Amino acid sequence: MRRIFPDVRGLARFGRQLHSAAWRRARWAAGSPGVTDPRSKRWGGIRGSYHRLRYALAVRFGSRESAREAICAAARITPDDDHLQYALSVYAVSEAEREQAMSRALAIRSRRLPPTLAQGLAAVRANPPSASYPAASAWAWRNLAPPQMSHGEWRRRAHFGWASNLLIWDWANCARDRLAELDALIISPDAQVERLLRSQNRGVLLVHAHVGVLPASPHYLRSLRPRVRILAAVPPTRVTDTLDFYIDSTLPLSLRQVLRDLDRGISIALFPDSRRGIHFAETALPGGAGLRVAQWIPRLIWRHGVRYLYCFPLWEGERIRMVFELDTCRPEQGEPYEEWESRFVHHYRARVLAALQSAPENLRLTGGFWEQFA
Repeated sequence: MRRIFPDVRGLARFGRQLHSAAWRRARWAAGSPGVTDPRSKRWGGIRGSYHRLRYALAVRFGSRESAREAICAAARITPDDDHLQYALSVYAVSEAEREQAMSRALAIRSRRLPPTLAQGLAAVRANPPSASYPAASAWAWRNLAPPQMSHGEWRRRAHFGWASNLLIWDWANCARDRLAELDALIISPDAQVERLLRSQNRGVLLVHAHVGVLPASPHYLRSLRPRVRILAAVPPTRVTDTLDFYIDSTLPLSLRQVLRDLDRGISIALFPDSRRGIHFAETALPGGAGLRVAQWIPRLIWRHGVRYLYCFPLWEGERIRMVFELDTCRPEQGEPYEEWESRFVHHYRARVLAALQSAPENLRLTGGFWEQFA
């Protein structure tokens, strides 16, 4: 043992590394938008770390009940940790408990906000924190980095993109009286897209991926008329308070609700690359990675003739452009579903790769298909 850990500090360092890896996986599995956020380091000593490790192992190998028990114990020791409060909202057993935990998490985060959004982004751009996703970062560097860019510059810009997602998520949720600063950061799409959304008697699907500055999209879509609803597999927060249903075990019920809303002129924003469903079509990305696409989406387009737009909020210089692309890939008359699904999946893959390769800031590195690197 002493050959491996020559002193107590070496053993303690190994324990912290083991805990950090397990906790990072657990927070990723819980879907926390602040996963591995370096701003939260208060573990609550040995007891707090013990309960966090229990939670990490329960998420990975145990039951939902055991994970909830462990996270409740950890939250009692360190009640000022926003990650724990967010995890409590994920495992809440009632709506009141979920709202209470989410409110505590947002209150903690609001105290950490910079005076202005511009100052916060400038500070993050000047000194971006490490995203601590070695597998995701390594894959992205090998397969998506521009050949002429140095690794240091690429890493700085990619980690800025990750950190800016956290800051903008916090701002949209916690700075409700200062959202004009976020509005000023977003470049609206051309008038053709807005005319299309307004002129349709039926709602359209707004197809996203976990790329770019994802928290900016729900904020922008909330301002559109007619109304846009957001379909996701995460608990609703203030930034997604138009969320009305989930895609999980209630899939048939959710699909009926989607069709009813589309017929009423409500558009639906969704994320086909989420890995939290049941039935997927999978295609390969460079370097051996995979991209899963929820099969119910191309089937809905094929069976019911639903229109769709690709929607990616991407960094363009120091502002965020809402990139919309019309559905040039449509089912042909009499086309078998299997052929259409294959065309849709490959078209979606091409759009996702184009967004990923547009700039290192637009990698995001978390959520959706990035979860395969956890």
